[in-house]
Parts: sequence; C-alpha cells; structure tokens
Amino acid sequence: MESLSFREPKRITDLAEYAGDYIEFIRATPNNDACGALVDYAANFFTDVPVIDRQLDALILMFVDRIYRYAAAVEIKDAAVTTYFSKVTRYVLDLAAARGARIFYILDNEIRSDRFELAIELMFRAGVFVVTPYTTDGTVMEFADVRRALNVELIAGRHVAYIERDASVNHLRLVVEFAQSTDRAVFLRNQAPTSPEVQHIVSQRATASAS
Repeated sequence: MESLSFREPKRITDLAEYAGDYIEFIRATPNNDACGALVDYAANFFTDVPVIDRQLDALILMFVDRIYRYAAAVEIKDAAVTTYFSKVTRYVLDLAAARGARIFYILDNEIRSDRFELAIELMFRAGVFVVTPYTTDGTVMEFADVRRALNVELIAGRHVAYIERDASVNHLRLVVEFAQSTDRAVFLRNQAPTSPEVQHIVSQRATASAS
C-alpha cells in the first residue's frame, strides 16, 4: 500500500474532524508514530492555550460525536481504528476531564447492530462509559436501573453516554431530565450521522458557568 502524507494539525479540532485521515495514515504507513505526534500536539495545545468552559464543552462534544459518526460510516475496523480512539481521542477527553469538563452524551437513533456495538467499543476505548437499556437476554431495563447505572459512572467522574438504538424502548425524556440535574455538558443527538446538528441541553453545569 502506498504511504500517505501526514496531515499536520492546524487546530485542536483537526484531531476530531480528520480522524478518518489520521486512521488511514496509521493503516497505510508502517512503523509510524502518528498517534504520538498528535498526542504531543494536544499536550502542547492544552499547555499553551487558555480554554474557557464553553469552549471545552464544544470541544469534547466534537470528539465524542465524531466517534459515533465514524462508527456509523466505517467500512474497516482494525487496529488502526482502535489505536486512534484509545490513544488520541482518549488523551484529549482525559485532558478535558482534568479541567473539569465532562460530557453527558445522549444518542437516540436507529442504529444497525454492528454499528451500535462498534460505537460502544470505540467510546469505551476513548474513556466514555456507555449505558444502554438493553440486557444480554434481550429484555429492556427499567429507567430506575438505567439511572442507577449512569449514576455509578457519574459519581466516578467519567464521561458518560446513553444510547437508544431503536424504538423498542423510550426512556429518552427521563434520561434528559436526569442529565439536566447533573454538572455535565449535556448534548442530545437524534439526527442522522450525516448531519452536524446536535442539541445542547441546559444543565446545572451551564447554569453554574453563567452565574
């Protein structure tokens, strides 16, 4: 396979926006250290650039939403994919969390089973803990159990996501109300992965930042 040129990042958002390009470079170029170079770029950015809460919230949304949008469209899942999200994306999200910015990402879309499983895996690798209402025996969880599972991750100080993949269950209103009571940056995606539209849900974090 012909080697590709490495895309030098110009902005921190490039690490999310061009994730697919970086993954292709990792896949096509043996023995590269693209992840190391991108992690260094992120480290330097967070060292040198002052970032306010609102900007951090938008940044972590872009990185987490990119995971879902990538998983929805990807044709190849290999070590290049998992390496990128577990090293580069996770590093950025860990840095944001260290500065007090954590996301509560809510996804309500029809998702093919393999894409659903991949999105969960890649989010987990990136340090986002996913709760779904589906059990291994095919039944659905009561909202009280969903809330308990989410609360465990919130108390642990983690980025969290809640995903409904089909119409077999609908806890969405209750999850949104619960998310609003948290100190997280809350975002709801119920648009197709080709759409950039994501809804911001006002939470205690937003209220505290405005006061």
